[in-house]
Amino acid sequence: SIRNFMASKLQVGQVAVTAAVGAINNGIPLIFIYSPVNNAGGLSWMVKADSAVKTIKDMKGKKASFSNPRSTTEMMLRLALQRSGMEKDVQIMPSGGISAGLTLLSQGAIDAAPVDEPPLMDPQKYRVLFHVNEYLPHLTWEIGVTTPDYAKAHPETIRGLINAWRQAVKYIYAHPDEA
Repeated sequence: SIRNFMASKLQVGQVAVTAAVGAINNGIPLIFIYSPVNNAGGLSWMVKADSAVKTIKDMKGKKASFSNPRSTTEMMLRLALQRSGMEKDVQIMPSGGISAGLTLLSQGAIDAAPVDEPPLMDPQKYRVLFHVNEYLPHLTWEIGVTTPDYAKAHPETIRGLINAWRQAVKYIYAHPDEA
């Protein structure tokens, strides 16, 4: 996401905190300008519908995937395992993406995989093992970024974009059917 942002003509982007921190640590000039979310949304780990794994504690000695190294899914999986006391008991591995993780899960290569929209999953094939919000109820995982040069040259535009975001969120909460 950082490469796409930096290669585009966009001056403001919305990216995972992990991506932004990694970019900054590698010398890319970015600044954080807002946080659009304060929870993990629907991000959850799924198991096969017929799995004997019923809780995160049942993952002892099992394998779980995350999408890619240094991704949001890796961070959230590590934190959920840590908060549940399971960080040393579960083997975690990158799958290469959400869809790839579900393929690994379906083929029995892993025991749990992340998805970001559990209600869209076929309940005959998959069931939620845990929702990230159970372990991380207040989490900033995505942020708005820009370059220091753009922020300095266009502070009114930055404030306007942040205000537009706030207004859109307020509208969605006030008018959920229309939204």
